[in-house]
Amino acid sequence: MIDISIVIVSWNSHDYLSECLSSLAAGAGPLSFEVFVVDNASRDGSADLVREKFPWAHLIPNSENRGFAAANNQALRISSGRYALLLNPDTRVHPQAIEGVVGFMDHHPEAAACGCLLLNEDGSVQHAVRRFPTFAFALGAKTILGRMGLFRRRYDFVKMRGMRFDTTMEVDQPSGAALFLRQRVLAEVGLLDERYFMFFEEVDLCRRIKDAGYRIYLFPEARITHYGGRSRRQNRAQIILPGLRSMLRYFRLHEGIIRSSLFELVFRPLFVFGICFDAGRAALRTSLYRLRLHHSNRMAEKEARLRAYCAFIKRDLITFLVSVWE
Repeated sequence: MIDISIVIVSWNSHDYLSECLSSLAAGAGPLSFEVFVVDNASRDGSADLVREKFPWAHLIPNSENRGFAAANNQALRISSGRYALLLNPDTRVHPQAIEGVVGFMDHHPEAAACGCLLLNEDGSVQHAVRRFPTFAFALGAKTILGRMGLFRRRYDFVKMRGMRFDTTMEVDQPSGAALFLRQRVLAEVGLLDERYFMFFEEVDLCRRIKDAGYRIYLFPEARITHYGGRSRRQNRAQIILPGLRSMLRYFRLHEGIIRSSLFELVFRPLFVFGICFDAGRAALRTSLYRLRLHHSNRMAEKEARLRAYCAFIKRDLITFLVSVWE
């Protein structure tokens, strides 16, 4: 049996995919591995890159963007490794990182999933482990109440702010950017829930793993550089509504319909106030940057944020307020 199946879902990730794939052999060391690249209808030649430069990788080209969960499941259903690694394309695996996590999980049969230490491009530690989200966390992270400083302690608790990640520890949810999974546990609890188009699919999976009585760990001796969110930044305006849908679906599935429905009655209008506040603040900051002629990259970032907020308010705000999702 193959030791590990590595699944990479790509959407317009050409500039990072080559480095990611090139780093896998050193990361796996002596382990046997197979690689699946599921391309979600990229327009930047990502699929052609895999065909031409990495013919040993199994390419699954989709004619449309099927989302993160469905695309990963396409590969997981035909994979044959004892373990699976869900890996973002904008990553670089450090030598022996995959080998290290597999060795750790081999010695800890209760471990159904594991994350490693994620690093930013400059080598600093990326904050990529958190506890399971709560209603209070959502209010602090997504609504006007959070902008006012309320629920800050609950937000920091879920985000695990102030904690050191230099020792192995049990956690709720490692980042989906590099998530190691024991395949026999996946056969028991199920694959990623495809009702999540993007966001919260790995949170939901980790919650189901924990509910089944297994443990999830962070193993910081293994390191992966994660350039972080490059695909998301390509189209900020398109990800706000799917992110909200995924979060509310998670609460409905794991916190109960009645409690979640009552929460939504409060959350939805407070979110709208929050995003309107964010749009106003972004407009002010963008205007100040234009007046002061600040660096063009920072200007472009702020303008992109403003456009995303305005697009949501114009196109999706009413849908968010009145729609009912499964």
